[in-house]
Amino acid sequence: MPDPRRRHGIRHRIAVVLAFAVAAVTAGADSVTAIAGWAGDVPAEALQAPGARRDRRGRLVPPSLSTFRRVLRKLDGQALAAAFGAWLTAQVLADLADAPSLVIALDGKTVRGARDKDGKAPHLLAAMITGARTVIAQKDIDAKTNEFTQVRPLLDGTGITGALVTANALHVQKDTVRYLVQVKKADYLFTGHAGTCAVESSHSVDVPWLSDCSSNP
Repeated sequence: MPDPRRRHGIRHRIAVVLAFAVAAVTAGADSVTAIAGWAGDVPAEALQAPGARRDRRGRLVPPSLSTFRRVLRKLDGQALAAAFGAWLTAQVLADLADAPSLVIALDGKTVRGARDKDGKAPHLLAAMITGARTVIAQKDIDAKTNEFTQVRPLLDGTGITGALVTANALHVQKDTVRYLVQVKKADYLFTGHAGTCAVESSHSVDVPWLSDCSSNP
């Protein structure tokens, strides 16, 4: 992850700040203040694991509240999501016999309880490994676009060769199918309004069924 801060005066590497933040959120922290509070309560003997630095007295100290605020405010959210998603995918694949066992569901959800700068609830398109219930990528869908146009930017940074990608009727689009098959070398299963629409293999790039399937009532 690129560090958004100036080099001068950095006391904690960005990897260290993020390690504390991820651990805090996993433990239930839901704000930057809560993250800093959790980090401050970590026992001294456990501070070395996430990479806490030593102060002038030789004591291990976690990042401060101002450090968390500065880093998390300036962080590139999409780059972080991509890096974290790639790591999660690698962890899941390590437990699978082969990549074709991977099933990835595309789904869009409006985030309740959150608001963007315009006061609207953000809408996210996510790619989730179904068996592990692990989100490996997500994309903010603003009012100027829609879900099916964002499949490519959502999945561009993921390694899903041989996986099965599932999605609902909204994603029954020729461009999406060709992208999954030709670029990502994945298989796909889309459901239409009348039930299962099609299952196609990455060995085929011809999608004649799509013109009929997308028009189902």
